[in-house]
Amino acid sequence: PVLAMLHALSSAGSRRAIWWLHTTRNRRSEAFAIEVADLLAAVPQAKRRVVYTETQGRLDGRELAALGLPANGTAYLCGPTSFMSDMRAALMTAGFDPARIHSELF
Repeated sequence: PVLAMLHALSSAGSRRAIWWLHTTRNRRSEAFAIEVADLLAAVPQAKRRVVYTETQGRLDGRELAALGLPANGTAYLCGPTSFMSDMRAALMTAGFDPARIHSELF
């Protein structure tokens, strides 16, 4: 679902600030890495951060806050239940309104 959203933003030439945060085990398991990079290149205000759990662990609220994410932004999470629960808590710690955090289980 988030990849489809990125396709729509990219093809529309969106000027929105887009943060693509991706957590995966390692570089080999990074889904759609080239496709995402190409799509983000078409969005002038896009930023990308990939975290490899084998070497870096998961992002937490302190790290999210340090990235400078806009607390008034809207977050879309996609992943397993435990990941989404942890990320929801991290985003709230970083100042996000829980009503602006949306998730879809896969």
